[in-house]
Amino acid sequence: MLRVGISGYQIWYHSIVFAEELQKSSTMKTVSVFDQNPVFAKRLGEAAGGAKVFTNIDDFIDSGLDIVIMAGLPSTKLAEIRKYAAAKIHVLIDKPVATTSADAWKLLMYAIKKK
Repeated sequence: MLRVGISGYQIWYHSIVFAEELQKSSTMKTVSVFDQNPVFAKRLGEAAGGAKVFTNIDDFIDSGLDIVIMAGLPSTKLAEIRKYAAAKIHVLIDKPVATTSADAWKLLMYAIKKK
C-alpha cells in the first residue's frame, strides 16, 4: 500500500477532493495531511478519513510517507519541495507550481539536480 500525504488545503478545495477520492483506492492510502493552519489541517484530515494531521512540515515528513500530493499555495511550493526531496519522498505538484516563472524554473532546476 502506497502511503500518501496531502500538503496544503488553504484556498484550494480540490485538496479535499483528492483526500476523498483516495479513500476509494485499493493501492494508496492517505496517512497524513499537512497545512500550517490548524483549522484547514483538521478539515483535510477529516476528508482523508481520519489521516494524521500535521501543522509542522518536519513532523509531516517524518510520518512515513512514500509520496506527497502538493496542493497548497504556489508561494510555498519551492521551500516544501526542497524538504521532500531531501527526505527522498516522491512528489506530485498541483498547478500552479509557482507564483513566478523564475520560481518555477528554480523548482525545475532543483528537481533535475536531485536525480
